[in-house]
Amino acid sequence: MDLFISVVLVWSILSCLHVCVEGCVEKADIVFLIDASGSVRPANFKKELEFASEMVGNLTIGSDYVHIGVVTFDSQAYLRLKIGQYNETATIQDAIMKIPYTSQGTSTDVALQFVFTKVFVPQAGDRPNAKDVLVVLTDGVSRNPANTAKQAYFFKEKHIQVISVGIGGNTNKDELTDMASIPEYVFNVHDFSKLATLQATIKALACNTDASPGGSTCLIPLVLGPNLATDHNLVRSIVITITMKLLIVAFLFFVVKTLLVVQAIGCVEKADIVFLVDASGSVGATNFKKELEFVSTILSNFTIDPDHVQVGVVTFDSTTYLRIKLNQYNNTQSIRNAVKGIPYTGQLTNTDIALQFILSKVFVPSAGDRSDAKDVLVILTDGVSGNPLNTAKQAYIYKEKHIQVISVGIGRGANKEELTNMASVPGYVFQVTDFSKLLGIQKTIHALSCNNDVITTPSLQWMFG
Repeated sequence: MDLFISVVLVWSILSCLHVCVEGCVEKADIVFLIDASGSVRPANFKKELEFASEMVGNLTIGSDYVHIGVVTFDSQAYLRLKIGQYNETATIQDAIMKIPYTSQGTSTDVALQFVFTKVFVPQAGDRPNAKDVLVVLTDGVSRNPANTAKQAYFFKEKHIQVISVGIGGNTNKDELTDMASIPEYVFNVHDFSKLATLQATIKALACNTDASPGGSTCLIPLVLGPNLATDHNLVRSIVITITMKLLIVAFLFFVVKTLLVVQAIGCVEKADIVFLVDASGSVGATNFKKELEFVSTILSNFTIDPDHVQVGVVTFDSTTYLRIKLNQYNNTQSIRNAVKGIPYTGQLTNTDIALQFILSKVFVPSAGDRSDAKDVLVILTDGVSGNPLNTAKQAYIYKEKHIQVISVGIGRGANKEELTNMASVPGYVFQVTDFSKLLGIQKTIHALSCNNDVITTPSLQWMFG
């Protein structure tokens, strides 16, 4: 049996290698917003262009895959490449390297507004069936931070994925975080020469080739150079080498299995995780029990104690009920027992009131919230809020406070738009057809809550060189 699983493991990893090699696994319109202000200087501007060019070399460019756009900015914004202007990798790379340096002030807000209104639009090549991604490179602070934050909010409203990269010591972490879709999409490097170290990570985020929901899980992080996609001999050589190593994995599978079990348990950082569980009338007592079983199963994979994960549970119908405070239990079994005893109430669905309650009564120090821990909210609901507008308003406050929100809709009554409004990013939205399917996503929810990949296997890296 172990040998059979090993073969499956080999096949899966080789499939992932194919995904890593081929580039994006879905349509994506990716725009690079590149700082060309005076503080950058010509030599460093060239390094920014090289970063963009090399990343393009690792993507699959084509009408059914990735389109690229490039905008540079100083005190003004300049459209250098329209989305989809070129459909060949080498042509795009050549065009990028010919972009001129301008060297004025840093009006990031003007640039963001320009990209939003002039670039991510159909008349400029933006495709309605492609994911929109903006990669911002900057070495300084905007002249108008307030307007920069305002413009960045429009990107969040339209669910445009924004990755912000700060270069050097003059960037502002708060501004980079305001621009990015979520804090995990913020990167800092000490100088321009270090940009290349972010290549694989930025590509994975832009392409959904990490373990994000809706993307493909790429188990082996490979940085293979910009010309890999067209170098078939190199690809073949890599595949053969890795296949030989994976044959060894088959004989050492029991070791790998042990490592994976160890890896799967617990979060890699402090986290205060709150489950918001729908107890409204449409759920029913039997399905409410399935929601509690889902929560209990996830809890069994957490390390519950003051130095790792704290868990709180809130249920809601027309009223909100604090069932378990964040610091109420310090071991897994006690909190699982408490979850099983939570009563079903069965009234209306006031999601907005529940979101407001958690912000003011749960994610606060007096209720056990820790200042040095990541805050995560997991929402389970089978219906639509009685006040969708206020629900969206409350959800925005979570984004402002950088609280990670994962929303799970159950059955046909859940509204995709409302789920998306509540979640931090669209990739944190899940839908299952009925309550019995909840357990099928528990590993993914656990991984996202913990900032782990869905299949986290750094322990395997020693086998692959």
